Amino acid sequence: MQYFVYIGKNNKTIKLFSKLSIGVFCAVPTCQKAFRILDNIHEKYDAVLFVEQSTIFEDIKNISFIRKKYPGLYMVLVTDSITQEEGVKYLKAGANNTIKHETTRDTFVSLSTFLNCRKEQKIEDLQLKTQNQYSFHLPLWKRVFDIIFSSMALLFLSPLLIATALAIRLESKGQIIYKSKRVGSNYQIFDFLKFRSMYTDADKHLKDFNALNQYQQEEDILIKENEEKETSDINEEDLEEILLVSDDFVISEEDYIHQKSQEKVTFS
Repeated sequence: MQYFVYIGKNNKTIKLFSKLSIGVFCAVPTCQKAFRILDNIHEKYDAVLFVEQSTIFEDIKNISFIRKKYPGLYMVLVTDSITQEEGVKYLKAGANNTIKHETTRDTFVSLSTFLNCRKEQKIEDLQLKTQNQYSFHLPLWKRVFDIIFSSMALLFLSPLLIATALAIRLESKGQIIYKSKRVGSNYQIFDFLKFRSMYTDADKHLKDFNALNQYQQEEDILIKENEEKETSDINEEDLEEILLVSDDFVISEEDYIHQKSQEKVTFS
């Protein structure tokens, strides 16, 4: 929501601005009454303060005081004519723009659009400022030291590095250098380079190397022993026994026949 606050007593201009404004329009005769409104809205909403031109001395005094009290407030001087010298004085005092008493709706639309862009820019600047506060900055001397020391290390270790590269090339097919993404300072993504230490597509050949995995062999032996133990605990009689299953009971066929025969003897 946008607020348009007008300081002045020109009823014709107040009526026109009230009709053209896009948002909430308030008109007050003095700066003190405008302060009561601005104190409640300037931190929460986008606000424009229209200052009706009177005498340059009084205007400069009021605008300077308002600018000190509300540094981020957008102030517009309402005037039909102004000299270049007067314009410089108003700008130095804190006025941002001028507008005529007889204006159009397009002017207010442009002003409203400008306020939205101004607000978005402030948010971006604030976010950038916050990021810079917590970002890591490498000292210049450290960067120079890293470059010099790493260059010397590469120079002295180049024979060993070349031999390692040749060994990797002769050992297996594929690229000598392995590249992957890493997160560095300030969450910047960079390419991490190292000598390849695995075969290309090694994940596709895992089953081929299970026989060489001692832990896998031990696990297979343990599973086999448990299966044999469970099998040995089952009697041959239990395997041959037939079970009769009902909703109310589970009984072997032999016990069921014996139970029925006992019932017949009892009834007879």
